[in-house]
Amino acid sequence: ATPVVVINLDRDSDRLAWYSENCLRVGLRFERIAAVDAKDESMLAKIEDLRSPSFRLSYAEAACILSHRKAWQYLLDTEHPHLAILEDDLHLSEDFPLLLRNELIPKNADLIKLEVPSGKVSFAQKPSASFLGSKLHRLITKAYGSGAYIVSRQCASKLLEATKHCSEPVDVILFDPQSSIWGLFEALQLIPAPCIQDVNLCRLTSSEQLFESAIENERNTVKDIRKSENKKKKNSIPLKKLWRYLWCIYQGANPLRHKEYIPLDLGHPDTSV
Repeated sequence: ATPVVVINLDRDSDRLAWYSENCLRVGLRFERIAAVDAKDESMLAKIEDLRSPSFRLSYAEAACILSHRKAWQYLLDTEHPHLAILEDDLHLSEDFPLLLRNELIPKNADLIKLEVPSGKVSFAQKPSASFLGSKLHRLITKAYGSGAYIVSRQCASKLLEATKHCSEPVDVILFDPQSSIWGLFEALQLIPAPCIQDVNLCRLTSSEQLFESAIENERNTVKDIRKSENKKKKNSIPLKKLWRYLWCIYQGANPLRHKEYIPLDLGHPDTSV
């Protein structure tokens, strides 16, 4: 089976205990990777180096990238063709471990998003491959969130090269058309998604959030700066929005709903939305 790593902060032992119980319930084995802590003074030099020369990243976002870099390096230190990288606030489907059988993952698949993105996305209507009753579809627009994905050795190597210095969060690097990674690899989305981060599940089901996001507060502050900068770069002519819409249709998105919410299936009737 494809190996699984879970990124978890040393100070978040309660999350790890909750996650371990969930993994035991569905029969998923994993290796823990100690997340880089933005509050760890011994890591500040590495965090500062990653953020330079641009400071559009918060310390927590930079630490998150360093954590994922550890996971990518973990894959390259093995002989496995792929690695499943998970964050520690995921709700998993009952059949999640079955999806990680080596023979199910297409050999030419380099980047597969497993979770429900936080927002609507456009994707090619024609699937790239079947996947244990589900389908893999090529993403056309940004699909934020880095809570669960499968990465190939080739992609992990390029990601390490591309993230020596960063000005964008890890999910933008992974799943945004403006990222250099998208010019090298197709980003695929598993539909329906077999997992979802706790914060997104709460939004969908109006349930109580179990865990506070480790980077959300800091990210919101820096996000405003990035939005302000991006607005200056954008052309405000309405024709540009029409062009983006037509481009999505041309790429194979649904012409009636070119942006859609990715469906979720956790194996329970009350969580399939």
